[in-house]
Amino acid sequence: MPLDLPTIRSKFPAMKRPAIFFDNPGGTQVAQPVLDRMNIYLVEHNASHGHVISLTQLVAHRSSSIDPLWHSVHGYQR
Repeated sequence: MPLDLPTIRSKFPAMKRPAIFFDNPGGTQVAQPVLDRMNIYLVEHNASHGHVISLTQLVAHRSSSIDPLWHSVHGYQR
């Protein structure tokens, strides 16, 4: 299955600019879904003012849900 490059490029807001990027691709161009999630974190979770669940508990919960993907048990790799 060939890659749909126009669709992939549309996910990166920086690609809409008429520029040529000669920098390292390891994080300089960020996809819109990543920016959206970063925004949610910064707005809703960066400070724990009155939250019942602390950020540490939230990270532990989210981390444990992906443990099988990393072949780890309780945060430790097998």
